[in-house]
Amino acid sequence: MGKKVLIIDDDPALLAQMGDAFRKNQFEVFLASDGQAGIDMFESVHPDLVITDIVMPAKEGVSVIIDIKKSGSDVLLIAMSGGGARGCKNYLRWAKELGANVAIEKPFRMSTFMMIAKQLISEADYLKHDPATDRSSLSYVSAKLSSGLEDMDSSHSYDHRHYTK
Repeated sequence: MGKKVLIIDDDPALLAQMGDAFRKNQFEVFLASDGQAGIDMFESVHPDLVITDIVMPAKEGVSVIIDIKKSGSDVLLIAMSGGGARGCKNYLRWAKELGANVAIEKPFRMSTFMMIAKQLISEADYLKHDPATDRSSLSYVSAKLSSGLEDMDSSHSYDHRHYTK
């Protein structure tokens, strides 16, 4: 198996779809249906990438990000949110400020999400193996990946409930 990914989301359909997409791309996948279960799993699995929804029961994604950062881990983090009734822009901004590498608005195209996750992991691996490269370069890559999402035409996004390749 390849890299380990922990996906945390309270939407069972999206959780299953994302799990399938990452498995098809040779990731070892771990799924959690709320933030507390995600933190418990994080501590035992030690994933390379954590993907967390923001608005969830038991423990919200912002708390997940805070807990992971407090642990001292340098795991890669992708935050995602549809924002519920309040919208998602503020939630995603907070997630980035708290340490998420990338923040993605739902709904999204699964192929775009996979491209971003792979690029983030690839850049992080490169930086780990090149001691001459400043670690802040990952922040630059994260910012570019996030801003690229904001520039996407919304007509290219798919509601995950109707996702097709």
